Amino acid sequence: AVAETLFPSISRVAPCEALCFGPGGRERMEQPLPDLSQLDGLGGEELARWLWDEVRAAVRRSIDGKARVGVLAGGGVDSSGVLAAALAEARGAAPKEVFAVTLDFASAGDDRPYMRDLASALGIVPVRVRPRAAAPFLRSALMMDELPYPTPSGPLDEMMARTAVEHGADVLLTGAWADEILYGDQRARALEFLRKPVRALRAAARMQVPWESTARERVASWIVQPLVRPLVPRSVLRRRHARRDAGE
Repeated sequence: AVAETLFPSISRVAPCEALCFGPGGRERMEQPLPDLSQLDGLGGEELARWLWDEVRAAVRRSIDGKARVGVLAGGGVDSSGVLAAALAEARGAAPKEVFAVTLDFASAGDDRPYMRDLASALGIVPVRVRPRAAAPFLRSALMMDELPYPTPSGPLDEMMARTAVEHGADVLLTGAWADEILYGDQRARALEFLRKPVRALRAAARMQVPWESTARERVASWIVQPLVRPLVPRSVLRRRHARRDAGE
């Protein structure tokens, strides 16, 4: 039920689930929630070191066998971390080249001073591109794999990817969606509740979130709502989404 969408006959890949394709067709493979109990009681610096090791390991797997690595970097901690990890791996035993591609424009909370400091600290010269260069991709970026592109940044994404390819990138890394990944998929606790309700309730109640909330509110958000939402008629959900998009 937690894999349902607003659209009939269309489902999403559920949390802790892998979708595999082979000669026998499509197969959904369930994977257990990762056991992070070893992180209980760790302080901020210890957690940061653990996360850094995980990021470096992920980057190491992604750039293995690649000669030239591009990284989409800006003012965020996520993309900066990916860039630093790629450089740390490339400057080790493997002879790799790493370069950064960054959007260069003035705005509220201007990223350019931070990017200059980051480039200076890491000893690199980033490839700077202007947003106006994305204009030719406004139409082509509306669709991806025959589906509507999921975010309005499609033209910028395509333009920066093409820029990386023009500079010889064999692989392109990005910190995009790191917030969503680290925040987690709220449906995962709901799935765990179906198997181990006491453990799931306890984990949701104790969960730390970056805003003020009570244990009851966390249980409602992470367990009750994901389980109840599939039971709500799609027509009601569509009206709710339409009102939200209209700013009501």
